Amino acid sequence: MSDLTILPINESSYLKNKEMAYRLAVPDRSVAVDLNPLTCEEKLLPYLAQCWQVLYWDELWTVEQKRKFVADAREVHRHIGTPYALTKMFEALDIDAALIEWYEYQGEPYHFKLDLSLEAKAITPDILERLIRYVKVYKNVRTVLDEIFINEKSELFLNFHMALLSEVYDTAITVKES
Repeated sequence: MSDLTILPINESSYLKNKEMAYRLAVPDRSVAVDLNPLTCEEKLLPYLAQCWQVLYWDELWTVEQKRKFVADAREVHRHIGTPYALTKMFEALDIDAALIEWYEYQGEPYHFKLDLSLEAKAITPDILERLIRYVKVYKNVRTVLDEIFINEKSELFLNFHMALLSEVYDTAITVKES
């Protein structure tokens, strides 16, 4: 038992005995918690994400994607609104993405395009909708996403849903077959 006390030195022996009895009755509740997102328990990841200000959290991500997002949160938060933040976000999602700035394609100022290579993954309208939401959260407020190029080998993407999403998010979506 430790001699640490919160009572003043000149306190009565009655209160000192009461404090000692309490310490013997109540077990030590201090717990060592691993706060490293790469090694901590999976159930702690949403709390770490909130603590480290991850702007967008999706329960459908894999555990590895969640760990990567939380691990990169400080770095991304420092560069929020830059192409670097978008690149780090796509890295965490294991998506090959290239940002094409407005001056690279003679577009309007502060506009950009995305070139996504999803050859290893099957793209669905739901996944595309989530990707657009991620971009809207992590991009600069004044920038506008003009178009998304999708390099896809599979035929799982439906043109109807693509047209619907492009109307909802005011973004042109083009599928390039390789």
